[in-house]
Amino acid sequence: EEITLDMYHKALRLQSCGELLAAEDILQILIEDNIPQLESQGGLPKTMSTIKYSCYVNLGSIALKKQKLQVALDNFLIASELDKTDVTLWYKIGTIALQL
Repeated sequence: EEITLDMYHKALRLQSCGELLAAEDILQILIEDNIPQLESQGGLPKTMSTIKYSCYVNLGSIALKKQKLQVALDNFLIASELDKTDVTLWYKIGTIALQL
């Protein structure tokens, strides 16, 4: 869990500095490798569920900045399945859907 958190924070720092590709790579590794590894060890703790959700939201935001609307929408929709209560996320989903 500690490695996953460190990687996530590194991705956030890179994203805030405008290094979108590097941030995107780290977020993809977290979703494809680290988080599934934790899930296979008996389920995700609450903090890791939040990280998983946040990874998808951040991937969607990166895609949006790169004008990849369908990719952004796909990531936001996956995030919405993990947390249906985020009204800001639903606003983004609706806005992108209208554009598409």
